[in-house]
Amino acid sequence: LMLTVSFSDGTIVDIEDGVLTKFQSFEQKQMWSKEAGGILIGKKLMDDEHYVLSAVSTPTKQDRRTRYSFTRSKQSAQQYINKHWTESGGIENYFGEWHTHPEIKPSPSNIDKSLIRQIVSDKSSPFSKVLLIIVGQKGTLYLGLADSQGTGVISITQEIEVDYEHLRIKE
Repeated sequence: LMLTVSFSDGTIVDIEDGVLTKFQSFEQKQMWSKEAGGILIGKKLMDDEHYVLSAVSTPTKQDRRTRYSFTRSKQSAQQYINKHWTESGGIENYFGEWHTHPEIKPSPSNIDKSLIRQIVSDKSSPFSKVLLIIVGQKGTLYLGLADSQGTGVISITQEIEVDYEHLRIKE
């Protein structure tokens, strides 16, 4: 089971159920909840610009978390990437970043935007698109796509609401 998100440029991202469940578990529901986040692991299907978001890392002891910020450890993220790349025979790789915001309509901060520009300029992702997901409250997700051959500016966005109850019934 997965959620399919279509972007206006024709890019399609399928988000696997297990990924959505992880997102839900880190929603900042309480006043004291800290931001969580990690990296996105994906694979590209044979079709043009069709991706599957198959795994996401979750916060580690090395990450820094506050109410309004999340800074992930490069070391634990790299280990996660290497593990998935090896186990998938080189098919799954780094696809972008995710983190939570304590708001119902999440949108990227300037720090979020500069992170994506940095990823693109470092050529960190082997894919032609880099994805940013911000997990809001009450099942809201912000998805932003940047072209990895471009300037790293998030050019296309989608805001969706995930019906987690419905997902659970389907399992």
